[in-house]
Amino acid sequence: LFLHAHQHGLLNPGAFDPLVAGMLPELAAFVGREVTLGELARRAGYSAQYLNRIFRRELGVTPLRYLAGLRMERAAELLRQGGLTAKAIAAAVGFPDPYYFSRQFRAHFGKSPQRYRAALVSDSPSRDAGPPFPPRA
Repeated sequence: LFLHAHQHGLLNPGAFDPLVAGMLPELAAFVGREVTLGELARRAGYSAQYLNRIFRRELGVTPLRYLAGLRMERAAELLRQGGLTAKAIAAAVGFPDPYYFSRQFRAHFGKSPQRYRAALVSDSPSRDAGPPFPPRA
């Protein structure tokens, strides 16, 4: 719910610790590449432990767990758009290993990227199904 609200600009950044509010857009910029907690902490000017503690207090997750959620949501969006392979999507959301990406995606959504995409296709109306109503006689 928090992730959805943040992505749609529904959060009031002033309601959070200024450190967390300032880091949210920066984390969104890291969706496509690998980043360590140490790198995030250096960029913020605090220790990794402090950064983790503040994020947990404010959001209930660590910065890297929050980033993982952003990556999975972006991956799901790319799967819905179609056109990219799971391997390309993995690379686009910062996972150099497509097998690790697939395991993480399955842990997050309960199905593999391939099954997620197949479920999207099976839920959409088929082009070959014909008219929705029988023709008039």
